[in-house]
Amino acid sequence: MINISSIGGIIAVPFQGFYSASKFAVEGYSEALAIEVHPFGIQVCLVEPGDFKTNFTANRNISAATLHHEDYGKTFAKSMKIIEEAENGGSNPEKLGLAICKLVKTKKPAFRTVVGPAGQVLFAKFKAILPDKLALNIVRYFYKIN
Repeated sequence: MINISSIGGIIAVPFQGFYSASKFAVEGYSEALAIEVHPFGIQVCLVEPGDFKTNFTANRNISAATLHHEDYGKTFAKSMKIIEEAENGGSNPEKLGLAICKLVKTKKPAFRTVVGPAGQVLFAKFKAILPDKLALNIVRYFYKIN
């Protein structure tokens, strides 16, 4: 069984809290399921894609209230510009398809597969060993949140 999460399920993305929360849920569900179905010989794989060039960005709906909010508006706009640039400059979706095909063809696939732009994959893999304060500061710095 292959479940699709996101790097956003490893690293909470500012201003995309609902998205990250749903992906964190897929992470927990997949971990529990892998343990539950192991006695039946069922393997669970979790794919955690980073940014890929898709229509995801073009289909995003942003409320005018958020853009013009006195406290959130400027920071939101600055961060969303960074988010959208990363999405639009993401990896070719073929890379994700190849990673999933490799999992399907492997007899004993890895539980977790992180795939996408190199910097995102690297940070996702190292986040678990970084002190929380440092990881949060890196995310704040990247998205220009003071």
